[in-house]
Parts: sequence; structure tokens; C-alpha cells
Amino acid sequence: MSMKRGSHLAVLAATGAMAAALSLLAPHESSAAPQPQPTPQPSWNPEQRLPEAESGQGFSSEAQQNGVVDVPAFLTVIVKDADRMWAEYFARIQGLVEPSVRYHLVGTVLEPTYTFAAECGGTVVTGFTSNAYYCHAGEGDIVLPVFSFAKIWSGELFGRVPEKTGDFAAAVVVAHEFGHHIQDEIFKQYNALNVPVPDMPSGDKNKELIADCFSGNWAFSAFHKGYIQSGDWAEVIASLRAIGDPPGKSGHGTPDERQAAFERGYNTGDPTRCIVAYWPGAASALNLR
Repeated sequence: MSMKRGSHLAVLAATGAMAAALSLLAPHESSAAPQPQPTPQPSWNPEQRLPEAESGQGFSSEAQQNGVVDVPAFLTVIVKDADRMWAEYFARIQGLVEPSVRYHLVGTVLEPTYTFAAECGGTVVTGFTSNAYYCHAGEGDIVLPVFSFAKIWSGELFGRVPEKTGDFAAAVVVAHEFGHHIQDEIFKQYNALNVPVPDMPSGDKNKELIADCFSGNWAFSAFHKGYIQSGDWAEVIASLRAIGDPPGKSGHGTPDERQAAFERGYNTGDPTRCIVAYWPGAASALNLR
């Protein structure tokens, strides 16, 4: 999967499976849609909580200077890791290509006044905007306000104060935005193959819950890479519950719904389980059960 910073920043070098120029793979000879393949199941009881990994190195260890987390570097580490995971997923499905994504770190120390104007609704994001964004226009843009993310380490998550928070909570927020991009690519690529995968209605909370579920898929892969540390589960659950919405068909889902979506993605490690649970139209079009 190719991955680019915004136009004002250098383009990341592509390596291995992340090469930008990939030709469309030939679809199956049969008329059936190419099937997403389940990932291996967790080796532990999926009903159990995330195992406490005392020896996990954590993502922050890759983005520290003298013990202080470099937030832009940390966000870049997470985006690149999610990119690698999803590149491998798309590569396993014949007929799909590894998609490109652009990401924007808004409000770095070098460019504190930089803003990003999304093509989706004209939203203007500054480094202090209390939310991360995904815009589906073009290749797709993941927009991450650096100063707002920095506040997560001091206990504030986009204007709310979870019981616990920290680096892994920040990582899951990034993975959630990447999850929106994955949903977008599944919709675009299958329709380009004349497989009528329907989009979700605008404002449907399942758009957010499937992104939570996909972020759980990423956390599953992070566990197997040894990045999970003791206490990370509590951070993520407390943070998801803090940013839950009141009951209703719109919004991001209630605290219970957001927790359940993340746990479904994490406990199965399988994106198809997220599609079946939160995107029934796509599941039907792709014959997923």
C-alpha cells in the first residue's frame, strides 16, 4: 500500500508490499466476488480480555527522545504499521489492489500554524482541533491534529477525560481513522470490479462501529508483534467509553457499542467478522456469513 504525507511534507519511501505502482490483479474466472480470507484465530480464549503483556515494548519506544514521546513520530509509526497490516490483507484477496492513502500531521512544532482544509464538507483542521478526521475524496486523507493528540498523554481525549488513557489509546484512534479508509477502499474496489457492494447511509453509526472493529483488527496484529503492554487494554476501553455517544441511529455508537465493536475486531482478528456485523449489505454482496 502506498502512503503519502500531505503535499507540504515529504513523500514516504515505498518498500516491499507498500510499493505505489501496483497493477490490478485479474479477477476470478467465476462470476463470484473475490472473497476476503479470514485471518488466523487468536491462540487464547476469545472471550478473555486482552492478555496483559508485561514485556511488550510499546509503540512509544519507537518515538521517544530522552524518554519524551515525539508525538508526530509516534503518529507516523502507527500509520505506517496499520498501512503494512492492511496492505497484507488486500494482497490476499485476488482482484483487489493495495490502496494508497495520504496522511496529514497538522500542527507540528515546525509548522504550528499549518491547517488542513478537507475536500469533504470544507472542514478546516488545526493542530488543536478536538477530533481526528478521514476524508474519502481522492485517494483518501487521514487528518491528525498533533497538539490534540499530545493532550492524550496528559489525560484528555478530544475534550473528554477518560478514567485512563495513554499511548495505546492514541494509537487506536489513529487505527479507527485508518479503518474508515479501509471501508472506503472495499466499497470502491469491489464496485470497480462490478460487484455491487452498497455504501452505508450517511450518518449511519455503523460507519463508526466498523471503524472501531477494524481498529480492533489492527490491535490484534499489534499484540502478535509484541507491542501491547500491561494496562493498554484498560486505556483503550476507558477511552472508547469516554467518547461514546447517546443511543440512536447516528453518532459514533454508545459506550457499550463502541467497546463491543473493538472487542469483536480484536478477539477475532478477522475483518470479515466486522463486515458481517456492521455492513450487512456488503456481507450479502460478498457472500460472507
